[in-house]
Amino acid sequence: MSVSINTQTSIVSHRRIGLTGANGFIGGHLLKALQGISTHRVKVFKRKNKRGVPARSEFLSFVKDSDIIYHLGGVNRGTPTEVLRGNILTMQNLIQAVQSLKGDWPHVIFTSSSQVYQLKSDNATLRESDPVEPQSIYGIAKKTAEELLTLSKIPHTLLRFSNVYGPACRPHYNSVVATLCDQALQGKTLTLNGDGEKGRDFLFINDAIHALIAVGISSLKETRGLYNVSSGKITTLNQIAQQIRQQISETCIQHRLSAPSGDPSYRCDSHRFRRRFKWKPETSIQEGIPLTLQWYKKRLSQ
Repeated sequence: MSVSINTQTSIVSHRRIGLTGANGFIGGHLLKALQGISTHRVKVFKRKNKRGVPARSEFLSFVKDSDIIYHLGGVNRGTPTEVLRGNILTMQNLIQAVQSLKGDWPHVIFTSSSQVYQLKSDNATLRESDPVEPQSIYGIAKKTAEELLTLSKIPHTLLRFSNVYGPACRPHYNSVVATLCDQALQGKTLTLNGDGEKGRDFLFINDAIHALIAVGISSLKETRGLYNVSSGKITTLNQIAQQIRQQISETCIQHRLSAPSGDPSYRCDSHRFRRRFKWKPETSIQEGIPLTLQWYKKRLSQ
């Protein structure tokens, strides 16, 4: 499934773009979208060694002659050491490579996460001004990577995404939506922890890509930008499961009432980003789940 980009909007300037994390869920979609903009040149970061953290030396040729770098590369599942090293050291090595450049530095657009926020009250609305006190190793890694980039004096934009889902999202890795869709298509029971009323802010992949493109084609006059990128709505596990059952009627849903139901429900306020970049999410969860299921069905039939 491809993301359509308004080329009338895209022809703002000819830009040389670098992209890390092109093999990932969001990065793969972003690469396809960027390649569809004929006025931009895209350079993909390719690791020499698939294991471990990319060294500063690996980034040196990549950062040269770039106006913008989308930094999506990182680790969101693994041991605590893998997650911390994969996000923090990777960011530090990228920073050092950029700082070694003579002349103007590229503007770095970093995909952070809503997991950097402190979650205390249920059904909270998270804003950029709220306390940043992550409660997971991944949140700590993203928070530290943000701080390193801020301290570096490199011009940058920090984008704190909510839960992104959609076609090509990896089950049991990227999103609970992908996991439940995969289970339903395999005829498995959808098992929800607790009463299923805990929810998150879910953003469809096309909307996430349009947000990233909107930043990349903007004037980028600010040297330090911080924004939430989200739907602004809470969707519970029960609502996700019911949407799946509407598409696959034989789907069974089971609640494990004795299991912990997870962190408090929350939504992210993205009005700052919407105003600055003239963006808004277009795909509701009622539209996004059928599109996701269609992609998985097609994949399973191949």
